[in-house]
Amino acid sequence: MRGIKFRYTCDRGNGHIFSEDFTLNEIERGEASHWIAKNLVAEGQLHRRQYIEQKDKNRVEIYEGDIVKRLNINLTVYWHEFTACWRMTGRTGVTKGDMALMCEVIGNIYENPELKEDR
Repeated sequence: MRGIKFRYTCDRGNGHIFSEDFTLNEIERGEASHWIAKNLVAEGQLHRRQYIEQKDKNRVEIYEGDIVKRLNINLTVYWHEFTACWRMTGRTGVTKGDMALMCEVIGNIYENPELKEDR
């Protein structure tokens, strides 16, 4: 069974950023909505990042918007609409196996924007 999960990241805009992971079942049961209400997350502060069903070389789960280091280059993981697959900026044809063997999650675009690669 696929492990469909999302990382809900709240960015208050004042440097206060926090996240929580939810499975699809938990979202359907309203647990994500409860977390949003409990933490007073306002419209525009919430970012939903999908788990790409892959772990890095250190067995850390990789989510959309994560910044990974590969061969000393920082790359951002994103969903490519045209090809309907997960990609890393600046790379084409990167397989999930490549991510698992060669990449290390070093941050994400919300908490560590300074780590993003030059575009």
